[in-house]
Amino acid sequence: MQTITFDQLHSALVATFSPIAAVRTPAEAAIKTLKSYPGSTALLVQLCLKNSTISSALVDINVRKAASIQLKNLLRSTWSVSDEMKNNPTDPTVEITQDEKTFIKESIIEQLQIEDDPVIIKMLAEVVNIVAVNEFPQSWPTLLPKLIAGIREGGAAGNILKVRGV
Repeated sequence: MQTITFDQLHSALVATFSPIAAVRTPAEAAIKTLKSYPGSTALLVQLCLKNSTISSALVDINVRKAASIQLKNLLRSTWSVSDEMKNNPTDPTVEITQDEKTFIKESIIEQLQIEDDPVIIKMLAEVVNIVAVNEFPQSWPTLLPKLIAGIREGGAAGNILKVRGV
């Protein structure tokens, strides 16, 4: 089974901004295959984080935005994976592990509270919605208490209030 590293995913996202089609097109194709790589959703979360670094430098805001958009899109199609999706020989989807789901659930609420970029806030709020539809309340009993605590604490300009439909 193939894997992708943080550095490889970062490079692919950076390359999607290239004006040179020979650089951009393969990167866009690689991004479209993320659902076949185990751990790719957790890597996208890490790239979204406000203080995420690569080679001791903060990840560029545009890369963080792209990562948040890809995270939302990827989770929309992979949070709950059917056997048919896993066994599709032409377009396999890797199931997100329980550890990865836990990491995502813990990270997105925390990140949402400190984020100040409106695009990333909107994407993370959508991620919370996607996960909540599938996990709340049975598999995510801490969601509501965390959202309430985030509202009480204020967070970055009330970002928690951007989460809808929970």
